[in-house]
Amino acid sequence: MQAILWLPFPLLASCVLVIALCCFGAGVAMVHLVRRFGGPLAERLPQPAFISVTATAWALALGFAASDVFSLNGMADRAAQAERSSISRLAGMAAPEALDRPEMQRTISDYAHEIMSVEWSTNHNRTASARANDLLQSLRLQIIAMTGEGVPEVLIGKTISDFDELQDARGIRLALGQSVLDETRWYLVFALSILTALNIGMVHAGAPRAARNALAVFCCALFMCLAILGLTADPYRTMHPSLLITESALAPLALT
Repeated sequence: MQAILWLPFPLLASCVLVIALCCFGAGVAMVHLVRRFGGPLAERLPQPAFISVTATAWALALGFAASDVFSLNGMADRAAQAERSSISRLAGMAAPEALDRPEMQRTISDYAHEIMSVEWSTNHNRTASARANDLLQSLRLQIIAMTGEGVPEVLIGKTISDFDELQDARGIRLALGQSVLDETRWYLVFALSILTALNIGMVHAGAPRAARNALAVFCCALFMCLAILGLTADPYRTMHPSLLITESALAPLALT
C-alpha cells in the first residue's frame, strides 16, 4: 500500500481509477447475477435503506483514513517549522555580529543546501543523506571546540540546545517522510468499497439503469476521495523545500 501512495500522482490516480472501475464492475456483475439466478426479484431484493449498512461503514472508514492523513500533514508542517527555526537560530549565532564563527556558518549553509537538494528533492525525505550526517557531526565537534575558546557558557548551552532541536526535527521529518499511516485502515476502505458497490447492485437489481447510475455516482465519489487523500498521504509531496530554509542560512553559499 505504501508503494502505491509513493507513486507519482498520475500513476497514483491511475491505480485509484482501476479500483473505482473494479467497484463499478462488481456492482454491475451483482445486478446480472441477481437477475439471472433465483426466484422473483420482489422476494429477494432488500429494501433501499439496506445500502446504509455498508455505506455508513465505508464513510466512517474513509473518515478514519483521512484523519490519519491530515494528522500526518500537520505533524510534517510542525517538524519543518521546527527545523527551519533551529537552522535560523544556529546561523544567527554563528554570524559575524554574534560569535563570528565563519566555519560554523559554512557548515550550517552546507547542511541547509544538502537537505534541500538531496534529502528533500532527491530522497523525498524518506532516507537520510550521508553527507548531511557528516555535516551534523562536524557541527557538533565545532560546538564542543567552543568550550576551550573562552565562549560564555550561556551561549554554548544555547547553541547546544538549538543543535539538539535541529537533530530532533530532522529525525521527525525523515520518520514522517517514511509515513506512519495505518495501512489496515486503507485495506478496510477498499474492502468496504467493494461491499458497498455489491450492495448498490443488489438493491437496484430490479432496475439495471438505475443501478448503473447509482454505481457511477458512488465510483466517482470513491475516485475523487481516494485520489485527493492519496495526493496528500505523502506530507511532503505538495511542500517546497525552500519552506524549510531561511535566506540567511543559505547566504554564505553565495560567498563560497
